[in-house]
Amino acid sequence: MDRKYQTYESHIPYLHQFFIDHNLFGMDYIHLKAGRFRMPVYEIPREAFTATEDPSQFFTNASIPSDHQWHAHHGVHRQSYTELELDVSVAEITNRLLIKERPRKALIDVKNGTQSFGDTKLVPSLATIWQDEERRRQTRGLPNDLFASTPGDGRLPYIPWTNEERMRNILRKALDDAGM
Repeated sequence: MDRKYQTYESHIPYLHQFFIDHNLFGMDYIHLKAGRFRMPVYEIPREAFTATEDPSQFFTNASIPSDHQWHAHHGVHRQSYTELELDVSVAEITNRLLIKERPRKALIDVKNGTQSFGDTKLVPSLATIWQDEERRRQTRGLPNDLFASTPGDGRLPYIPWTNEERMRNILRKALDDAGM
């Protein structure tokens, strides 16, 4: 073959492209249609959880339906000591369905002041953590105003970093040399 082909998005490593294509982030949940657990599930004592938390949210040998388990006759065995091991195919990942469309010029509109982000979390991988924290605070009757602060709310006064002055001088010199 004398033809050369340019691969699409070849500048992005395969693993990163997979995460992007399927809307997967570190520190976030993976949403699945189905999968099969490698049995047995290691049971971890749950005494540390309060009575307000629903025990049915935990996977146990008894709570996993039979059709979602690899049984001994399948020859699929556990490979690690983690609490759960689950096999899925890529077609079972549904995170892609969670992407919400945003207006084409959303960032320009925010900069111009014609639109605001409101409660939108700008770091997608942390959005789930903030939602979990809001639910936890509601469950325990704590206020939801995580970032409410007032002047003099107990913060320590600003103390310069030991190398701050030297680094600022280097930055100033570099900017002066560049004519900025």
